[in-house]
Amino acid sequence: MKRAPDSIGAKGSIGATLVFLVASSWAATSAAAQDGNGTTTPPQPGAATVTLGGATPAPVAATPPADTGAKKPAEPEKKPPPRPFAGSSLFILTSANLNTFFPALQPNRNVTADMAMYLSPRYRLNDAFQLRGRLVFNYEFTNSDDTTRRNEPRFDDALVQLYYQKLPTFGGGFKASPFVQVGLPLSIESQARTMYFAPGLGAQVARGFEHVLGGELQLLAVASYSHPLYQYTTAGLQNPPRYAPQCLGGTGCVDQASGAANTSDSISLMFLASQEWGKWNPALLLRVGNQWAYTFKDYEGVTRLENRTSFRQSTYFSAWLDYSANDWFTAEVGYWMSRNMLTAQGKVANPAMWVFDNTQDMRFYVGASLNLDNIAKAVTGQGGAGSGVVRAKNERRTTPIMGM
Repeated sequence: MKRAPDSIGAKGSIGATLVFLVASSWAATSAAAQDGNGTTTPPQPGAATVTLGGATPAPVAATPPADTGAKKPAEPEKKPPPRPFAGSSLFILTSANLNTFFPALQPNRNVTADMAMYLSPRYRLNDAFQLRGRLVFNYEFTNSDDTTRRNEPRFDDALVQLYYQKLPTFGGGFKASPFVQVGLPLSIESQARTMYFAPGLGAQVARGFEHVLGGELQLLAVASYSHPLYQYTTAGLQNPPRYAPQCLGGTGCVDQASGAANTSDSISLMFLASQEWGKWNPALLLRVGNQWAYTFKDYEGVTRLENRTSFRQSTYFSAWLDYSANDWFTAEVGYWMSRNMLTAQGKVANPAMWVFDNTQDMRFYVGASLNLDNIAKAVTGQGGAGSGVVRAKNERRTTPIMGM
């Protein structure tokens, strides 16, 4: 657009003066008539007038501006508000120990095949707080020594957590999220231990790295502390027998399921490394559980071990490979092994035995993860916000099959 002259000379014609005054009047009126959306409202009749030599003011019709072809700046796209149930998932798997495939590999011949369903709901209360839960159902296809009845359906303890997610990042991108939690005794083991509930607290720290080996690396660590509350410090029988149990050296074992004391305090540490290449996502996980049990009093006439200890330690290792077929379905194959830190010979297992030991329960599994919130988006026609299973940075899940 050409710039308007700063002044009009005395020798200018009346027509030139009229054109300049009309243009100036239109520009002022047009600018004053801009509405909130940036569109121009046509001036009302009589809104702009031009007076020449004291003549009676006459209305001047507004002339629309010439189309210069310039585009109006696009308004920033508004992101939809976060959905409250984002990240909720259902993970279903079928597993079998190595004895099922290689009978000569393990000496116990305890063939085991079972399935499990992990329901992990999430609910966003506001920008700062998120509720998370975990409910696990198990069903055994075989008749192994791990259960008390053939084809027994069982529940693990339920877990409810409240995460705080507004802490600033630190150390170049590390994100910390503290949480409080409570465990509820749905398992028959916790019910036998007479547990009321297990309060606890912890923190999750995550960090993502882009352009690592042509993909994206995700590191995550979780530490949690729990102090279960019981009716008794030892496990008891739900249905006491009709006869008195044999008890050598005292009378304090009536209605006890075992001589082992319940856990007083526990600290769990978990480390996860996950590499993502498009739809493929391999990962490694290591979890170390540390438990301190209640101690018994010394009674006269009761023989006790000289080197007794109340400390127990266990490990859980898992490796898996995910394939994200779409926004809501992810297939998974993997391996895991859990064990006590002490071997059958009473020695501490070395790190290689955390991964493989033919005296332990080693499992292969296949599974599928369903992103429940993305399924709801697909059903309602809103589309998915991201594919894959839930982890820390992009709402993907934290562990393959074992939570904290």
